[in-house]
Amino acid sequence: MKRAETRDRNIAAEVREWALVTHSHFLVTDCYQQVTLVTKQEKHAALVTLRRMVDEGLLEHSGTRNGQYRLVQSECDDIDYMSADDKCLDLWLPLGMNKLVEIMPGNIIVLAGVANAGKTRFC
Repeated sequence: MKRAETRDRNIAAEVREWALVTHSHFLVTDCYQQVTLVTKQEKHAALVTLRRMVDEGLLEHSGTRNGQYRLVQSECDDIDYMSADDKCLDLWLPLGMNKLVEIMPGNIIVLAGVANAGKTRFC
């Protein structure tokens, strides 16, 4: 136990590294557990680091829960919509639905309705 107390830790660097590799929403308590922060001082240092990362634009608050963060995605892939394939697929749908809708490559068809509306029969 004494060895753990005397060990020098750079908590800010550990928390920063952990937060930057986390690719989902996380709670402050998740950070405490993953970085193994147990004392009040360590937890306070982690909170300060997370707040600084929010100020830097690396993290943002997410959700309605207090202490929930997510990594800000700063890089997005460009979409070249001008050269996208605009030819409709020749797909047959029951009840002549293929005459009413145009289905493009990559589209997802969702069939929704209340119970006993005939979704299974349609498929």
